[in-house]
This record gives sequence, C-alpha cells and structure tokens, in this order.
Amino acid sequence: MNFWYKYKLVYSILLLGICNYGCGPKKTILGPEELQWLNVYNEGDTLIFKSRGGLLDTSYIIKKERFYPEYAYKDERKYLPEWGVVWYKNKNLFYHPDGDKLITIEKKTPDDNTFMAINYLYGSALVLNKGIKNIKKHMKDGVYEFDTSHPRAEPSQPKKIYWHLKYGIIKYITHDNIEWERINLKGDKL
Repeated sequence: MNFWYKYKLVYSILLLGICNYGCGPKKTILGPEELQWLNVYNEGDTLIFKSRGGLLDTSYIIKKERFYPEYAYKDERKYLPEWGVVWYKNKNLFYHPDGDKLITIEKKTPDDNTFMAINYLYGSALVLNKGIKNIKKHMKDGVYEFDTSHPRAEPSQPKKIYWHLKYGIIKYITHDNIEWERINLKGDKL
C-alpha cells in the first residue's frame, strides 16, 4: 500500500470515530427536582406498613440506578434520555417475585420533558411530560396524593398512594378500603 492510501484510510477511520463519539445526541441530566423523587430511597431500605387491623406488610429497596439507554448510530434522537429507577421487593408481587420498579423517571429533553411513574403493588400513578413541575396539584398538607384506582383492580391493589418527598410512600389505601400506614419513618413523625 502506498503512503497516501494508508494516510487517507487512517484519517477516515479517526474522523468517523470522533464523529460517532461527538456527533451523537446530547445527554439529558436529571435535575434536583427529578432527583428528589429518587433520593428518598437507598438500596437496603425497608418500608414497613401496618394496617388498621394490625397486619404488617414489608417492602425492601433492592436497587437504585441512573443510566442512559444504549445509543445506536442510526438512532436519530436529538437527546439521549437519562433514566432513574428504584427497584423493590414485596411478598405480594405475585407477577414479579424478583422485584418491580417502585419509581421510574425519564428525562427526555433538557427543557423538562419528563415522565415519572410510581408503581406500588400494581397500583400505578403516571405523571407525563412537563408534569413534575405541575405536580403540585396533587399535594395536600405537604403530602402528594395519587389516585391509582382501576375498575379491574384486585381488592389488595392500592387505589390511593400517599407520597412525602422526605420519606417516599407513607401510606396507601387498597381497593377493599384497607389503610396501610408506614410505621418506620427513621424515627420522625410527620
């Protein structure tokens, strides 16, 4: 091979590598408003709830992660979304015995196009797009109240989930109207 051919080949490969690295979509970053929803929990936390009838239910935080999806060269996204997920286990997760997502946040664009889902014991609350900034409408006395009722829900599934920014889920009410209140709030009372 002649010198110029090798030079052009190496230069082309180098240019392609730089373009792939630097010309891909820009990464979004979860900001303080989004992170406060994830940061209430840490791996190893235990959430103990007690019903009015004295029954106990326990959930364990098994994983907390932040990540970006893999980028494919042919992907035409302008932004690579950052995800935050908190995973938990509970004996009542019949369909997910190895654990399920408790909270999921995806920041799609830097200008707060954010998706959030709270899912506890198959009761789900979704906050779509610019919802995190507009979520105050769900707040009463410093606690967010999410309606997770569903006409085909099992009696033991939550129909309301109560969320405190310092403690996460502090209470839930099931479709059979049993109220479960968290009893281990790190020594504090609301």
